[in-house]
Amino acid sequence: MDAGHCIKFKQKYYKTMNAFGLQTHYHKGTKGLVIETFDKRLLYSTNNTVYELELIPEHEKLSKEFDIRPAKEVPVKRNIPATRHPWRNENFLKFRNFSLTEELLQC
Repeated sequence: MDAGHCIKFKQKYYKTMNAFGLQTHYHKGTKGLVIETFDKRLLYSTNNTVYELELIPEHEKLSKEFDIRPAKEVPVKRNIPATRHPWRNENFLKFRNFSLTEELLQC
């Protein structure tokens, strides 16, 4: 059993159906035997009970009907001031007038 509600057999997932057409569940890791009949039906036997296997169709991560498609990530626009902006001018003048000393270079 794979996660208690389906069986993986030949790279496909199947659910176990009892004689009344209801799905049965077992604990994860329950051991059983998959039987393929001559007419290509699949059966699953565990705990002296036989169940018919029904193919679970391939699924997509998102439902076309219910899930909202995630929006494409838009790059964040960066606000870089112009070179003539007063803040950049002031910072540049401070940097130009700043002199590195031996004390600042020591870690």
